[in-house]
Amino acid sequence: MRIREFIVDDNHVTREGLRSAIEARSSDIQVVGEASNGLAALETVGKIGVDVYIMDVSMPVLNGIETTQRLIDCISCALDLTTRAAVPAPS
Repeated sequence: MRIREFIVDDNHVTREGLRSAIEARSSDIQVVGEASNGLAALETVGKIGVDVYIMDVSMPVLNGIETTQRLIDCISCALDLTTRAAVPAPS
């Protein structure tokens, strides 16, 4: 099983460098996407399967810290919805 990574950084050269390094290092890791800011990264949540986000801390529009918190909130909400759907309703 391949690890699916998503790169979030406002510097295009940094994103390209990270992608090249990751893809050259291991065939078990696949870069599935890139974004130049946190808001653009959040738009992908639930649309593509991502295992790991590589996140810059300082970015325009939405910084990496706030983006990470929102990702955690999205994942927690999705897990809660999944758990509720899997548990039969009380009779």
